[in-house]
Amino acid sequence: STAAMPSIRGAPRRARWIAEEAVRAGLPSGHVTHFDTIALAIDALRRRIGSGDVVLVKGSRGMRMDRIVDELVEGTS
Repeated sequence: STAAMPSIRGAPRRARWIAEEAVRAGLPSGHVTHFDTIALAIDALRRRIGSGDVVLVKGSRGMRMDRIVDELVEGTS
């Protein structure tokens, strides 16, 4: 499916300010979620995304964002 509104998902703790600033800049708060752990982000994404959805995971390997991709891809096998 195609999302009509952008959404930001921030993880881990050091990205909290991105979520806060996105809301301050005008992104609806319902489209911004911060997760304290990668595991919580993975769990929430698994519940939210469906067949045919496209997910862009942007972040550094230092933030372990590749773990999100690995977990989501593994869940589709």
